[in-house]
Amino acid sequence: MVAPRCRPLNGHRVFKTRVITALVLLPVFLFLLFGLSAQAFSLFFGVLMLIGGWEYSRLCGLVSAPRRLLYLSILVILLVYLASHNGNNPLTGLANGISLNPDLNYFFMGFWLLALVRLLGWQPPVKDSSPSLANISINTTLSIFLLAGAWYAISRLRFLEMGEWWVLSLFLIVWAADVGAYLCGKQFGNSRLVPLISPGKTRAGVYGGVILSLLIGWLFIQLAPVHVATMPVYLLGVLALSLISVVGDLYVSMHKRSTGIKDSGHLFPGHGGILDRLDSTIATAPFYLALLACLPQPP
Repeated sequence: MVAPRCRPLNGHRVFKTRVITALVLLPVFLFLLFGLSAQAFSLFFGVLMLIGGWEYSRLCGLVSAPRRLLYLSILVILLVYLASHNGNNPLTGLANGISLNPDLNYFFMGFWLLALVRLLGWQPPVKDSSPSLANISINTTLSIFLLAGAWYAISRLRFLEMGEWWVLSLFLIVWAADVGAYLCGKQFGNSRLVPLISPGKTRAGVYGGVILSLLIGWLFIQLAPVHVATMPVYLLGVLALSLISVVGDLYVSMHKRSTGIKDSGHLFPGHGGILDRLDSTIATAPFYLALLACLPQPP
């Protein structure tokens, strides 16, 4: 008789845990973003990507510790190379701001187009089947470049003038898409978006996420000490980013469905691991950098 009531109570408890964790993490994130130098924040975000890489390796189908360590080693080498100037002295190159060629950002964006193709063609795995070597290889290669591309874009954003504000704007847009999707999906979500990959995502949630992202993006430009010369173009980019954030979330969810893993990790109570919290940001970061690069400079 009372069993049906347990699920809402449990859902309420999980939501409460998520809110408390977010309230604790937010001031920590703001302190690191505004308190650290661009170089130090870039290194800090690199550490986050390495933790996310350790989590992602399991979602790619790598089970043994040696294979996961090899995955992490390749990611480290790629990040060090990107942080270096022509492959020389990565720490000096990063500290002097002479690395991070912006043209490479478009290279990393291309990997998200490949990820989208893979997402659209995904089929649920046969029960009790193991991922093929081809799937493991493709997933591993794509994920390494997606994580490296996110670090690269975030670092580029942070090195911009008023870079900490541009990084904050990206996170606010992604968070708004997430919160708007949750609230609208919970209230009006009857039509599932892609139930085979993420049963909780709804079309109403996507609309709510887009609307709240546009609102937050507009408010941010009005209130923060940064400006854009063409607000309509910027908001059109924010609209695209809110949709790209959904792709990032679904792409990681696809890996979870393929491997039967619910959360990428257990680092944050109620939130899962680094990858669970940054999947949408990993997808949107290169595209946000491209948006800012394409906008006319304000007078």
